[in-house]
Amino acid sequence: MRGPSADAPTIDSVPRRPVSRLAIAITLIAVIGGIAIIVLSVRDLVQRPTDDVVWVRLLAGAAIIGWGVAFSTLGRYDANADDDDAADSRGADDAADSRGADDAADSRGADDAVALGSTPVRPVQRATTVFMWIALGAWAYEVLRSWFGWTVWGSALGLVVVCGLPVLNQFLDRVIARREAGDAPGPENAAG
Repeated sequence: MRGPSADAPTIDSVPRRPVSRLAIAITLIAVIGGIAIIVLSVRDLVQRPTDDVVWVRLLAGAAIIGWGVAFSTLGRYDANADDDDAADSRGADDAADSRGADDAADSRGADDAVALGSTPVRPVQRATTVFMWIALGAWAYEVLRSWFGWTVWGSALGLVVVCGLPVLNQFLDRVIARREAGDAPGPENAAG
């Protein structure tokens, strides 16, 4: 069995950004809060194993912990973060001219990001968004079900409305932006 070669990058060789105390506090609050929600939910689950709200609370606690962990990793191992800021301030064309088109695309993180419009979304950013929506949906379901006494189906419909409308709004904004930019096929620019 051979060890890692001297040329292979390790986690210690990747530049790390300093972590602020506020980011540490937010992460700790999210993780401790999620653990508290899970502990209290497990206690309630032992007493009422068929209660759907308790199961949803477990999901919310896990999502809050996941959000805290994902939040703590935002920007920590971004080796090209300074290049991103410099490329954004100079503009994509200037960056492509000064470093070559391939280097400019790599420094903007095109290999690990999904472009939505003109803003790249990295996987960690996507994870924080998913965890946030899961926690928000669980909270909405719990409020509608336990505080207002709605039925399971009514609460599920409320959950779809609470979480679905903002997602639909973002989707429609992207479609409209693509059509205005001429990228999306529409009746006026369809091939035919």
